[in-house]
Amino acid sequence: MNLKKCMPVLFVKDAGISKKFYTELLRFTVVMDNGGTNLTFKEGFAVWQIWPDNIIPKTLGAENITNQNNTSRFELCFETDEIDQIYRTPVT
Repeated sequence: MNLKKCMPVLFVKDAGISKKFYTELLRFTVVMDNGGTNLTFKEGFAVWQIWPDNIIPKTLGAENITNQNNTSRFELCFETDEIDQIYRTPVT
């Protein structure tokens, strides 16, 4: 597999507040900003603001990412151009 990127993504209620925290307090650097709601940091992770009609809560269940007592509000994101090939590859 030709993997372009692998990074943890944190689901957040407000990407603007998260951006302020990571850039102003921790001095992290934003390397990609998709409209202020999806941010990637040079330090190797991203934050995504989740909207109710987004595919993430529809797939995972909104209660699984909005419940403040749930500590699993993240995903491991893989990027590749070979997704069809990978999907067809059997796992042994």
